[in-house]
This record gives sequence, C-alpha cells and structure tokens, in this order.
Amino acid sequence: MIDLAIYQALTSVGACSLQVSLPTTQMLGLRVAPIASVVMTSSSAYPGLKRQLCANNLADTVEQYKALGIKPRALLLGYVPSCELYSEIYKFKDSFPDCFLALDPVLGDNARLYSNLGNEVVQAISKLSKLVDFISPNLTEALLLAQAPLSEYAKLQHLTAPLADEKAAALLKAMNLPKTTVVALKGFSLTSDTLLDGKGRNYFYCHGKLLKQDFNWQSMPLAKTSCRQISGTGDFFASILIGTWLKVADWAQALQAATELTELAVRVTFSNLEAMTNSIKIATKEDADRELELTLKSGLALHKVLPLVGQYFSEHFAKEKICTV
Repeated sequence: MIDLAIYQALTSVGACSLQVSLPTTQMLGLRVAPIASVVMTSSSAYPGLKRQLCANNLADTVEQYKALGIKPRALLLGYVPSCELYSEIYKFKDSFPDCFLALDPVLGDNARLYSNLGNEVVQAISKLSKLVDFISPNLTEALLLAQAPLSEYAKLQHLTAPLADEKAAALLKAMNLPKTTVVALKGFSLTSDTLLDGKGRNYFYCHGKLLKQDFNWQSMPLAKTSCRQISGTGDFFASILIGTWLKVADWAQALQAATELTELAVRVTFSNLEAMTNSIKIATKEDADRELELTLKSGLALHKVLPLVGQYFSEHFAKEKICTV
C-alpha cells in the first residue's frame, strides 16, 4: 500500500519539490512514492537552469501500480510545467478514482507568473482544479485561477483582519471551484488599524466552513532582509498539511500544524544560514546581506527542520488515528 504518491520536479541544486516533499512526508510516518514530472539542474531561484521533462513517467507508473495491485490513497501534485503532462494526471485519476487528489499549484508569486510558464499551463491547472479534492494556491495563483488581473495583488496586502476575511471569501468564490473542494489559501498580510504589525493569515475552506490560522512575519529574522521567501516553503506547507490530514483525519489540526511548522522551518533555516554567513569574513554589511540572500536560495535547512517535525508530531499526535479516503 502507498499512502501518498507525489508528482513533482526533481532538482539537483536548491531544496524544493521532491527534495522537500519526500523526506517531510516520510518523517510523518507515511509510505511515500516519488514520481518525477521534470528533472532540473536547479530550482528556479538560480539562473541558467536546464530541465528535462519526464514524459510518460506518470503514465508508466500507473501501469506498474495496476500490474502490482497497488492503489495509492492520495496523490500530491506540484510543479508540472508542461501541458503534455496533464493528460497523464487524468489517466491516473481514471485508473484510481478513489484516490484523493491534492494540487499544490506552482504558477507564480508576488504578483507575477513564473517566466518559464505560459498561459496554456495556467489554463491546464485551472481545468484540473475543478477535478481535484484539495488545492493550496498562494494569492498570485488564486488570482490567476480566478482569471483576475494580477494588479489586484496589491489590494490584498496589509489589510485589517475583517477586510482580509472579506477579500478571502470573495477570492475563493471567484475561483469557482466545486463546493466539495477543500481549499487552503495562503499568504494574506494583515495590519492593525493603520500600522503594519507583521501578521499573516492563511485561510481554509472545507465543507462550507471558512477556517483561518494566523502567523507572525514580523518576529521572523527573514523580515530583516529583502528576501521574502525561502525556496521550498510552499512544498513544505503542502506536505505537512496533506501528510497531517492523512495521519489524523482532522483538517483544522492539519492547517494548524502546517502553519506552525512552516513558520518554525523559516526561523530555523534563517538562523542556521545567518550563523553560517557570520562565520565567513565579509568586508561590508552589503556584501554580507548579498551572501545571506544568495544562501537563502538553497532552500530550507531540512537537516535542522525535519527532526523538529518529528518532535512536533510526537508531542501533538501521540494517539494518531488513520484517515480513510
């Protein structure tokens, strides 16, 4: 039995996609099967990357599963950069109709579509979003899937909590997803009255209910630099969220675990990289900041983070129950 199959990119440099999702979900005690959608020389954080699509890899894996009598409980989809690969996803769903389909779309961030993706991929993911059981877009991706202009992104930043709640509900409605789809909408930033207080909020729509989970960016060391993201954080969030749900069958607990552990992972990674940078003799503060931000592109410090994930689960989910999908 496979608890979770993961269809994502395999990168050599820069921790993201399968480099993050595979060990994270395995740390939760799941039986995980990786399936590469594309092999890349590095993550997109680095210039000059080269990639090789793994055409037919998912389709061939489906045939192997069927021959062996394997029925995965869930499939987590991530970076799938070419339209020709999406027919294989539909074949997977047709072959395993009871498999829970989770989509962590990789389209863009900070109000821009990733440069190596075209509108045809946006349309392919939009079509797929109507089929999946779960989807976790960030604000940019949600706007793209709602066919809203990316200029609206600025209007979703630094909102009061009540206004953020209102905007989140409107954006979820504009995405026009089936009512049964579970949605995690990531990355609203909040203000307190007119003063930026560094808070953030993730939203979660499930069975007609809108849940929310706050986090604190201001207290993170990451806020001290111009770098607003560490590579692989989205993959980590989705892996913890889906992995927790598969273990404990409670979406509210899964959202809390994903939000808290992602915040912890960013803190630990930054502290680890800051210590590494401080150990290097660098002439100016500007050079030190440049070196630090370059190092952040390498992604989450999984060797530091994963043991804390195990500890968190031991403390919070000692008596786990197994979800049935």
